[in-house]
Amino acid sequence: MPKAKRIDHVSIAVPSIDEALKFFETVFDVRRERVKFFEAAEYFGAIFRVGASKFELLSPRGENSFLHRFLAQRGPGVHHVTVQVESLAEMRARLQEAGIPTFGHQTAEGVDEAFIHPRHAYGVLFQLLEQPWEDIPEPE
Repeated sequence: MPKAKRIDHVSIAVPSIDEALKFFETVFDVRRERVKFFEAAEYFGAIFRVGASKFELLSPRGENSFLHRFLAQRGPGVHHVTVQVESLAEMRARLQEAGIPTFGHQTAEGVDEAFIHPRHAYGVLFQLLEQPWEDIPEPE
């Protein structure tokens, strides 16, 4: 049976990564590890650690980004929780068998992912990944 390995990171939607990082640097004395631009979805992601835990800041690049709409509707805050799984294909099959649909399955820009919609997960958007964030290759 496929298993969840760990919570990889918690993602927070923000209007500006630079502004949000000032807060996290002040409060938790952290520094960003890396910033990546995901062209297909028009957003930036910045990862940083607090001890052994990771956070990701998500910021839109322009009005076509899904994050622009998210921020306009809900404002800054938790966007999703990413869970690393042993096998994404096996986990998706297990969830389907249990009557829990996944969506957004894709392999794009080095990310093989699927999501569980908040309406099926007690109000939380879950992203399922096999590889940890830091193993996702840099866009070329």
